[in-house]
Amino acid sequence: MHVNAVARLAAPLAAIAATIAVRKVLNSRYRKMSDSPVPDPKDMRVTFARTLLWSTATAVIATAVHVAVVRGIQKSGSKVVAA
Repeated sequence: MHVNAVARLAAPLAAIAATIAVRKVLNSRYRKMSDSPVPDPKDMRVTFARTLLWSTATAVIATAVHVAVVRGIQKSGSKVVAA
């Protein structure tokens, strides 16, 4: 499979933008659902477990979005090259 140059350049930029948007949505939903701010790893009043759980959840979701966007763009910008 050959990926064209535009897809190769666009994929990381789109993935970064999508990841930023997803994190903003996640943070907003957390605040609305919990009536408290998003756990800050530097805030010693927040339990380690809560901070770790939130960090893990956001990292997993952001990574899934990143991979989906990159693969989606690469798939749409690819063409099969006959050998």
